[in-house]
Amino acid sequence: MAVEIPKTIADFPNSGSRFIGKSVKRIEDPQLLTGKAEFIDNLVLPGMLHCAILRSPHAHARIKLLDASKALELPGVLAVVTGEDALAWANPGYTLPVGWGCHCLATEKVRFVGEPVAAVAAVSRYVAEDALELIEVDYETLPAIADPFEAMKPGSPLLFEEKGTNVMLARKFTWGEVDAAFAAAKTVVSEKFRWHRLGANPLETFGVVAQWDTTDGTLTCHGAFQSQSHMALGRAMTFSLPSNKVRFISHPHGGSFGGKGGFRGTEIASMLSRKAGGRPVKWIEDRIEYLSAGAGQAWDRHYEGSIALDADGIVTGFAVKLVDDLGATGEAYGAVSCAKPLASFTGPYKIAAASYDLTIVGTNKLPTGAYRGMGPPPHNWVLESLIDQAARQLGVDPGELRRRNYIPKDAFPYTIPSGNEYDSGDYVAALDTALAMSKYPELRAAQAKARAAGKLFGVSVVSTIEPGVFDWNAYAIVGAESTGVPEAVTVSLDLLGSITVRLGFSLEGQGQYTVVAQVLADYFGTTPR
Repeated sequence: MAVEIPKTIADFPNSGSRFIGKSVKRIEDPQLLTGKAEFIDNLVLPGMLHCAILRSPHAHARIKLLDASKALELPGVLAVVTGEDALAWANPGYTLPVGWGCHCLATEKVRFVGEPVAAVAAVSRYVAEDALELIEVDYETLPAIADPFEAMKPGSPLLFEEKGTNVMLARKFTWGEVDAAFAAAKTVVSEKFRWHRLGANPLETFGVVAQWDTTDGTLTCHGAFQSQSHMALGRAMTFSLPSNKVRFISHPHGGSFGGKGGFRGTEIASMLSRKAGGRPVKWIEDRIEYLSAGAGQAWDRHYEGSIALDADGIVTGFAVKLVDDLGATGEAYGAVSCAKPLASFTGPYKIAAASYDLTIVGTNKLPTGAYRGMGPPPHNWVLESLIDQAARQLGVDPGELRRRNYIPKDAFPYTIPSGNEYDSGDYVAALDTALAMSKYPELRAAQAKARAAGKLFGVSVVSTIEPGVFDWNAYAIVGAESTGVPEAVTVSLDLLGSITVRLGFSLEGQGQYTVVAQVLADYFGTTPR
């Protein structure tokens, strides 16, 4: 039976907002405020072992010899895994772009400083760390490449020799008559932009407790997973397990910001548990691991951007050329951040023609991953900077130039050149509200006075669209074989009339559980508790 999904509160069966948009007590807070929330490092299971990971000191090297026999002889060590175990028990990780990845432990060579080479499970983290020093690895160092433009040149060192290139993906998208827009333009503004690699740094690093049931082949993982269903599906693919044999349980986060991938660590801890006869294995990423070898680095980008404007200051064309340094592999899904800007490529502006020339390049750096919005912020920075430069060149107030180019309120729903549809908006009203709240004329007057006195005084006007969901563009552009992030909620009603919701995402601090309770309470005409 088809069910029509309500679009607004007024469409709910029990219409009228009693909880949505109202100030309510957060249902997450009692556990957090009383200290009873079980973060991943608080979890202790019977017989639990602790994992430490040996990492490559080289950016690019071939592994000639790896001998872990002495580590296994250390009292308290229960298991050691190497690339040989990964070859025997696991598949290469799923990547974006597809086919640019490797196993969770290096097999023939390492491609970045910090890549896992071997791992130990022992009765304590101290013993496990000591055991790492007993593992002998003989490396043959290879030329490393750190510049994406050098990496694209013929004859540069190759990360994956079988590929014959370091260019992971090259695609140009053109929507509308871009060349004609620039040829007819009264004004063209062009600029190069460099967005340097950066990353999150939450209070809590990534952690996981993995347990492989050697009886029925079930894998259970507790962890600081940001998207546990997604992680579980990926590990089912890695270990060739049916999805019903993989169970991932997310614990509250001590911060995330997208930087808690943990793919390799989860797989390594899982293999150690299997090798240790099913005993649970805990791995807590330390701060150095997080900074140098985790999934917290993102956005290493080189942009060339241009906008075309007519005599009235209307933007008629927008062109972006991006060279993205993804790092050594596509394992951390950093390429999605190159694609997600398509969801709001032209921002809030009515721009008829646009193009996106995208090149994703591999270098001997840590693979980039998810971070704060998954890609649009650097793209927005390029577009907004060009609008600002155009305003200065035309002698027009930057707020006024934006107002001229906004998508009109009566044009919604509006399809942008890259194909995504905006459902609604009143950008002029939003700008007017922001300018009034900030006392914009007074700010400009104060700026003029300060500059006349030789002082620096900046005033910024920025308009961006933040995509609320992942759309198909974010995956299709980078050659994904699936679409969307497989997260969902399950709503059930028991015999006592209580409504229970099971969520596919973790508690991260923003009150998501409270929001879900508010929505369902208004929908069903009940009270959250």
